[in-house]
Amino acid sequence: MRTGPGTDYKVVRIANQGDTYPVLEKKGQWVHIQVDSTQSGWIAGWLVSDSNQSGSSAVSRTSASQNSNSLRGKNIVIDAGHGGIDSGSIGYSGSLEKNHTLRTASHLASLLKEKGAHVILTRASDRYLSLNSRVAISNSYHTDAFVSVHYNSSPVHLSRGVEVYYYKGGADKSLAANVLRNISNETGFPSNGVRFGDFYVLRENPKLAVLVELGYISNPGEESAIQAETYQIRAANGIVQGLSDYFCS
Repeated sequence: MRTGPGTDYKVVRIANQGDTYPVLEKKGQWVHIQVDSTQSGWIAGWLVSDSNQSGSSAVSRTSASQNSNSLRGKNIVIDAGHGGIDSGSIGYSGSLEKNHTLRTASHLASLLKEKGAHVILTRASDRYLSLNSRVAISNSYHTDAFVSVHYNSSPVHLSRGVEVYYYKGGADKSLAANVLRNISNETGFPSNGVRFGDFYVLRENPKLAVLVELGYISNPGEESAIQAETYQIRAANGIVQGLSDYFCS
């Protein structure tokens, strides 16, 4: 639960599956609830279900938030692709991949912290960072998983969907499969499958590592969807659920 309707607001309490609360109002994808006689809070609408109790509305924490501390103690490195002079792909309407990846990384960091993870960001602002530096950051910690966040582009403007890349196979491929399944489920974007990727941040990284492509900004429809905060949060939540499924299976 947060102090306002968005992941930029401070977390004030963690709800558990089965908890119910009276609804005060709804704003976009967020629900304002009465926690107790002195405190209210906001909770993401995709994590709750509506019910009626004694003629008043209430919300109940859904199974999507099960094991709220399932990643407790895990060191997760989030690598927001590109940055600074490296804009990454340029979208159909001119949006820049580096901005999308940074926004997603921010949402992802917040959600992972709620799960009890220790989060390390390779970059938290619009700055250039070499591929070697990204891997070096991962190697500086007892990293449990490294996730590089990207958005795709293709000369074929109708290309669409999400995919997750791995390099070493084995555990990396298994993590990729868990993350991809949950991203596709959360966002509704079609899955293009897990793929081998000879990317520096994967190839030179001795840690468990995957690279996610969260949609095609060269596709005008997907680019429009991707720019919405709702999509960014759903994509981030898919990654979190994928990590949770991998580490808890």
